[in-house]
Amino acid sequence: MTFSKEDNAAWGNSEIMQEFEKIALEADVLNGPPEEAFKPIETEEKVEETWEDENDEEKLLSAIEELGISEEEGEEDEEGDLKEELMDLYTADLLTNLQKLAHELAANSKMNAAYTVERTIMEIKNLQGGK
Repeated sequence: MTFSKEDNAAWGNSEIMQEFEKIALEADVLNGPPEEAFKPIETEEKVEETWEDENDEEKLLSAIEELGISEEEGEEDEEGDLKEELMDLYTADLLTNLQKLAHELAANSKMNAAYTVERTIMEIKNLQGGK
C-alpha cells in the first residue's frame, strides 16, 4: 500500500509521530541497545563433582560388599555376562535387519536374493542354537 506525499507528510508531522520521537530520544533507541546488553551475565561458578572423585571409589567398594560379591568374582562374571548380552543384542539386530532386507527383496520380485538372505538367517539361527 502506498500513500501520497501529502499523507506521508501529514503522518510524519502528526502528534503521534512527535510522541514516538520523544520516547525514542528518552530511551536512546536510535543509538542501539546499551553496552551492558552485550556483556555476559555473571553467575556464581559451582564446582560440580564427577563420578571419578575419591569418594566414589569408597561408595563403589561399599556397594560391592553389600551385594556380597568379591572383587575378582564380580569382574569376571560381569565381563562374561556383558559380552554375552552384547552379542545377543547384536545378533538380534542383525537378524531383524536381514529379515527386513529379505522382505524388501521379495516385494521387489527379487526372489533368488530373498531366498539367499532367508537361508543366511536360518544358518545364523542354527549357529545360535535355535534361539
